Amino acid sequence: MRPYILIFFSLIYAHCAPGQGKLQRAEIMKPVETLFRAMELGDSSLLSEAFYSQARLATVSLTGDLQFKALTFENSTELFKKAIAGEKKEPYHEPVYDVKIQLEGIFAQVWARYAFYIGNNFHHCGIDTFQLIKTEGVWKIFYLADTRQVKGCKVPASIRKKFETR
Repeated sequence: MRPYILIFFSLIYAHCAPGQGKLQRAEIMKPVETLFRAMELGDSSLLSEAFYSQARLATVSLTGDLQFKALTFENSTELFKKAIAGEKKEPYHEPVYDVKIQLEGIFAQVWARYAFYIGNNFHHCGIDTFQLIKTEGVWKIFYLADTRQVKGCKVPASIRKKFETR
């Protein structure tokens, strides 16, 4: 009788575990998606929801032949918020793909390739890395680092079609 109980609970766990993983993934991705929505809308208050209050940012710029050009650090999100909420003629879009998530307790990391569009015009691509912490039951980005390149971008056709044909 015992083996049947073990098999029963194993089947229940196997059935529930994938859904739980999707839920955790959605919770971790929520501030990342909020950040991208804020960029589209030019909404600095929405942007603030995505970040931990003492978040930091870093950008690695690459040359045309994909070599290191510069590393820029920001000790707060204030300049980023001003750039997002400032006057602009077209929305910013930053679709991500090849997303990888790592999780350990209240610490998570999201690594993704992205393409950046201003309106319908491709601007650059790169890698986004987000370090997140779960505080008071909510995931927040506390560190964002990205690379930026203009050449050698292999943006998936589905993304190009969505943004470049509007």
